[in-house]
Formats: sequence, C-alpha cells, structure tokens
Amino acid sequence: MESTTPPKHSTTKTNKEEFCGVGLKRPTQKLPTLGRVGLLSWTIVLDKKTQSNIVQWPVEEINRLRTNLTVFKDITVEAGSLIPLNLPSASQLDIVAEFEVDKKTVERLNGADIAYDCAKNGGAAQRGALGPFGFSVIAHGGLVEHTPVYFYVVKGVDGNLKTFFCADQSRSSNANDVDKSIYGSIVLVLKGEKLSMRILVDHSIVESFAQQGR
Repeated sequence: MESTTPPKHSTTKTNKEEFCGVGLKRPTQKLPTLGRVGLLSWTIVLDKKTQSNIVQWPVEEINRLRTNLTVFKDITVEAGSLIPLNLPSASQLDIVAEFEVDKKTVERLNGADIAYDCAKNGGAAQRGALGPFGFSVIAHGGLVEHTPVYFYVVKGVDGNLKTFFCADQSRSSNANDVDKSIYGSIVLVLKGEKLSMRILVDHSIVESFAQQGR
C-alpha cells in the first residue's frame, strides 16, 4: 500500500517539506467522543490566534496509538513531480507535514482575479503555478486508485495569497457505487505560518486537517 505518495500532478515550487508519518495501532479501550468527523473523534475549540475561527482536531488519545515513526526533511517538490516516500506497508497512518512555497516563485507571479473551487476546478488534475501539492494516500501501483489531499494557492490581483485545502475522491476507487466527490474550501493562513496538514488513514477512511484544524 503506497499510502504517502505525493500526487502525480503536484505542481508547486515547494522549498521544504517536513513530513512525519507514523503507523497507528488499534486502541485497547474506547476513545472519548467529543465530536465526530467521519468516523474519527475530535475536539472543538476557539482558535486562540484568530479569536474568530473554530478549530476541529483529533482527540489527543489518537497520539498514543502511534508506532514506527518515520521522518523526512528538506524535500524539494518540483512542479509536476512525483516523489514516492519509502515507508513500511501499513493500513493505518498518521501523517503530519509542513510546506513552504518558494518565495521567488510567488514574487514572479502576476496576480489574477481567479475564483478557485476544489470541486469545480478539476480537483488534483488541475495544474496551477502554486498547486496542487500534498499527498496521495491509499494509492495502488500506477496510481490507478488513489486519493489526493492537497493545498492549492492562488495569488489575487491585490498580491495576497489565498490557500485552499482539498481532498479528491474522484480516483479513489474503480468501483461505481462509492462516493467520488471532490471537496474542500479556503483555509486561513496567518502571516509567518507554514502550510501544514495532518492526514489520518484507517484502511479505506481518510480524514484530513489543515492549519492545526482551522
């Protein structure tokens, strides 16, 4: 199972990527349920940084299920590149990653009045100057089936960046009776913050979070 392969259509000029992938072991006791997203328990708190956003994040008990830590640092992801990550085969993963978009690339880009939508703009197959970039999980040989989870960054006419966090299920399965929707939305990235994501994989279930759950 190639569960942490970056998307084939990753197009960002990303300078650095700090990746932490760990296996998960089955809990021996039931985890407390404070809220649910998919089949995962999560907490809901007010974002202390913005004082206006709600943060949704996996319960801390999930961290105790981690085993087999693998760390990758300073990986440069060129436009359109595909970088397999050598990890032990696992049906459960907890992926934590940080990205830095190349500042020179951002400065060279002309801003545009373009409205981006995860679902309406072709998903992970739609290439842009600053995206998509992220991971393709539950990936099988040749990427016949895979689920990209990714960032897509747009530079507006005012020179400011807008960051979208998306998940593309359109290629998740060859079966016709499964949900193949593409979903996501804009995510607030504060000045000085790196782009960060966390992806939890449990067999065929994928739960993803951006900017610490913002």
